[in-house]
Amino acid sequence: MTSKQPKDQYIALLVADNMINRRLIGKLLQRMGLDVIDANHREAVQQALQNTIIDIAFVDDVLGRGNGNDIATDIHALQSSVPIIAMTTETKRQIPELELFAAVLTKPIQESELSAIMMEYLPFCMPEFHENLFNEDAFESFYLDTKLRKEIVELLLTDPLATTQSIEDAFETKHADIIYDKVHYLKASFNYLQSKRLVAIVQHMLHLCRANEMDALWYLKDEFLANYQVLRDTLQSYLRTKLSR
Repeated sequence: MTSKQPKDQYIALLVADNMINRRLIGKLLQRMGLDVIDANHREAVQQALQNTIIDIAFVDDVLGRGNGNDIATDIHALQSSVPIIAMTTETKRQIPELELFAAVLTKPIQESELSAIMMEYLPFCMPEFHENLFNEDAFESFYLDTKLRKEIVELLLTDPLATTQSIEDAFETKHADIIYDKVHYLKASFNYLQSKRLVAIVQHMLHLCRANEMDALWYLKDEFLANYQVLRDTLQSYLRTKLSR
């Protein structure tokens, strides 16, 4: 499960009995804008969960007092929708009860891997989600590439399958696979135009489609459509300006 909609502050629960690991990973999470609650044993986790609603949990698979599987079970019992990330020195296949965890990070934790996890499970707090909608330099590069310009203009501005109404219709079906196909159809164009915000939104939508989380998808629908329409209008205006010169 993922956080359904943007909010002002996100809270991560970090469970590890090694103080150095807690400090290092905690600093990485704080740098990404999260509040961090750390705990080093099962009783501390239970107390934290009774007092605070968290958005994501990072759990070491081996602890001096209790193990990661027990703690993941407790988290699921008390806050069932929270994604739990295992931190381990083992390979993914060697982790018992892997179904308790949304994903696995291998120690030592790399910032790039942690960012990828956050982008997938808690994207609203990531910088990419708040990037500018379009990049003027990218628009210029796109315009100078005649073949690329023709393909993107045909897709975003003239293809009936790429209109906002067509995307609305896909959502009305309430089928994650149809929404997935529709959104994935547009992703390459957003990459070419360097619209980091739309790429971030789309990546999260595709994850939600794969997880069949329709409620969370509905929260993103309006945000996606609003940003997409602004991009289309801006692109149209940009092309008119270019062609009138």
